[in-house]
Amino acid sequence: MTFKIKVIFFAGLLLPGAAFGSSDETKEALLAGRLRIENSVFNSAFTGKETTTALLKDERWIELVENVLGKQFSSNSYYYMLGRAAEGMGSKKAAVIYYKIALDKNQYKYDCNNHMFGDACFGMKFPDVATNRYNTLNTPSPSQTMKWLIGEGPTVKEVISSTNVPIAGLLTPTPSLSKKKIKFETEAEFLERTRKATERQFVSYPLKTDDESHCRTLYDHDKSKYSIAECRIVSSATPALEISGQGETFTLANMMDKREIKRHVKRAFYFDANYAWSSEFHISRESASALDKDLHVGIEFEEFSVKSTCPECEARDRNENIVGMMESIGALNKRPANTTSIDWRTDAFRTGYIEEFWIHIISLNKISRIIVFRGKDQRIIYQITPEL
Repeated sequence: MTFKIKVIFFAGLLLPGAAFGSSDETKEALLAGRLRIENSVFNSAFTGKETTTALLKDERWIELVENVLGKQFSSNSYYYMLGRAAEGMGSKKAAVIYYKIALDKNQYKYDCNNHMFGDACFGMKFPDVATNRYNTLNTPSPSQTMKWLIGEGPTVKEVISSTNVPIAGLLTPTPSLSKKKIKFETEAEFLERTRKATERQFVSYPLKTDDESHCRTLYDHDKSKYSIAECRIVSSATPALEISGQGETFTLANMMDKREIKRHVKRAFYFDANYAWSSEFHISRESASALDKDLHVGIEFEEFSVKSTCPECEARDRNENIVGMMESIGALNKRPANTTSIDWRTDAFRTGYIEEFWIHIISLNKISRIIVFRGKDQRIIYQITPEL
């Protein structure tokens, strides 16, 4: 549930900020990351900069939030202010949500980018200030990282005792988190379900060192040094895994014949998080070459959700709606519409297959650790422990 500012007219007067009944409600919505700013033509964004900046300076967070919402002005600068308030009140997770909105032009109406003037921009330079706060909160501190020399770190089994699941296995529905017994559920089944729903899980995948957009590795022959620069061990921009295979078949039929249609399915799995790793090792060329092909990433976590989209599937649904509408109009006019040339089923019937490309975005919560390890001996060489 998200909260939006409402505009209420009463006896000809505009009452901004009337959607919130109490400061406690505002605080709860802020710290949950649910506040959203609904824009109004009656906004007051271009006055009162001094008041807003004073509330920020004095760390009067709830008053700052109420001041921002009362402006009724959907801009990146005001979402930035919500982020500062959430951060100031101790919710880094909510702050990241607001900073992320401030960096996404699709989620607000007015843009303060590259403006150094105007009350609505507070004399700040956007998106720089929002980018700086977002990056700061998404970068683990040095105290949260551990490094080992090649072959000297603990093994994955010594550190990770969680259930190992393949990335594609995250598409399988997980047990319900409900702590109430389900009808006809035995006590043993209830205990097993709640245990599985809260136990930690572990996924791993190869690091793509041959893809420079994902990871840059170099070898200095003079210094016998293998370097890893800004390697995206967890990335929302590049897929952690890409797989292809056959999906479920289905049957299409016309007045003359019917045919079994195959699905050629491609899947790309992304994580909704970003962690980079840089390091260097003084090892031989042969050792560096072997390591370059044998690096893996592992993530231990407790909760997750998956958002899946299929552009081709959505296009077929739209196509069916158009075809159906044309056929209905034709029937009403007693002139049957010829939809054969535009119906996706015509081409599928001719070729015997359809193609689907699924994009799966995985959001992991309660991450306990992210590791980089060598596949050969399963020994860890790098570990991040993010703040929960």
